[in-house]
Amino acid sequence: MKKALFCLLFTHCLLAVIYSQSGWYIQTAGTNNNLRAVNFVDQNTGFAVGDFGTILKTTNGGNNWNMMIQFINVTLYDVSFYDANTGIIVGQTGTIYKTTNGGVNWSPQNCQCSNSMLGLSIISSSSYFISATSGKILYTTNGGDNWQTYQTFFSGNFPSISFINSNTGMVVGGGPPSAVIFKTTNAGNDWSLIYSTSGSITDIYFISSTTASCVGSSGRILRTTNSGINWFPQGNSTNISLTSVSFPNSDTGTIVGFFGDILHTTNGGNNWLSQISGTNVNLNDVYFVNSNTGWAVGGSGIVLKTTTGGVLSIDPISNEIPTEFNLYQNYPNPFNPSTKIKFDLPKASFTRLIIYDILGREISRMVDEELMPGIYEVEFNALSYPNGTYFYSLITNENSFSRKMIVIK
Repeated sequence: MKKALFCLLFTHCLLAVIYSQSGWYIQTAGTNNNLRAVNFVDQNTGFAVGDFGTILKTTNGGNNWNMMIQFINVTLYDVSFYDANTGIIVGQTGTIYKTTNGGVNWSPQNCQCSNSMLGLSIISSSSYFISATSGKILYTTNGGDNWQTYQTFFSGNFPSISFINSNTGMVVGGGPPSAVIFKTTNAGNDWSLIYSTSGSITDIYFISSTTASCVGSSGRILRTTNSGINWFPQGNSTNISLTSVSFPNSDTGTIVGFFGDILHTTNGGNNWLSQISGTNVNLNDVYFVNSNTGWAVGGSGIVLKTTTGGVLSIDPISNEIPTEFNLYQNYPNPFNPSTKIKFDLPKASFTRLIIYDILGREISRMVDEELMPGIYEVEFNALSYPNGTYFYSLITNENSFSRKMIVIK
């Protein structure tokens, strides 16, 4: 019975799932702790923080992540850097730490507030805003020597705060009785409620002086183009809780959420396409340094990176037009950690190349697009997958081929 079920899934059910092509790959972070936030100074230098005081740093774009000293055993919720030297991390029970030497040393900041610090926005080398639990907002204008606390009438949590300049910012919240968006135009001295809805809003990202995007529960995506006077929903294909949004420019944006969900737009959110992340763990944060290069972090210490905006184009490796469809045996096989898969297309066809584990579960979709006739080759990296037997299938409009490959580490 199990064998019959495997065959049915392998040849039919998965053919109906339609996704856009993915260009995300997993980086080795060296920890299994849940990662809550990621921030990059440039394409090389970045930080990630998470549970049990986890602080990671990379200086080569995430090819290697180094664990910083875990000096506090609390959950760290956010990290942000003003430049390569000056950065802030925030976390549970009033935790605020600052570095002025690129994370070599971290100094505690006394905010005289025991609430959990959830979100962070750095305006300048000396001005920072923090969103917290119980409707509180903290800010400093002298580098953290003194902190002021603003108590809104909202009793829920503020998981995210974003400023476009020293005066104008917004903070979002979720919890009883509703989800809210507050705005300030005088550097945090006063906050006004500008939007309220049901459910929760988990992240906000200022794109320009008038444009911002929010995400939240049940696949919610909201956008304003008039400084928050009006908010309109943007449709998408998921009802999964969304956790973070990043817009490196006004048109190109990426959203991450639970169960490895990733959405991508190239037209300001008018359309959102799903991307394959290669994981089913919850993704907590996403950050892009430009329209192509970005990182996402989440449960079990996962770090994802893309250098193509999440889209992976595939080109023929030869101008020769083959005479028949063919899927070659991967080489090398067995392999560790990567192997190459080659296939021939004698005519234009919508083509999928999918990797399955021994139980028939899809673990990676290498190709999912219309291809012209040609000879193609893609590389599969199994660094994040265990030893064992895997299958790969080439599926076109007219044919389906499958072969077996073995990972040995």
